[in-house]
Amino acid sequence: MQAVVLVAIPGKPQNSFKCFGAKPLEDVIRNLRPVVMQDLESALAQHAPAPAPEDPTLHELPPLVIQKTKSRMSRNWFVGTFVFVR
Repeated sequence: MQAVVLVAIPGKPQNSFKCFGAKPLEDVIRNLRPVVMQDLESALAQHAPAPAPEDPTLHELPPLVIQKTKSRMSRNWFVGTFVFVR
């Protein structure tokens, strides 16, 4: 009986394929690395969810209104009230 443990990380260029186990089968699997990685990447691409359409208003902040009032501390200071308007 032959057995191997295969660890494959698709999309990573280096150190993305590890194979451990019984020597004859391990050598066969290592020789099939390009085929295994290509098949794995295409199978994952078929099962991946479709990308969500990007909403341009997702990161848009509402307009900012600043109301200035003079402080009693000094003529040069002001207290600002920030109001977000939707």
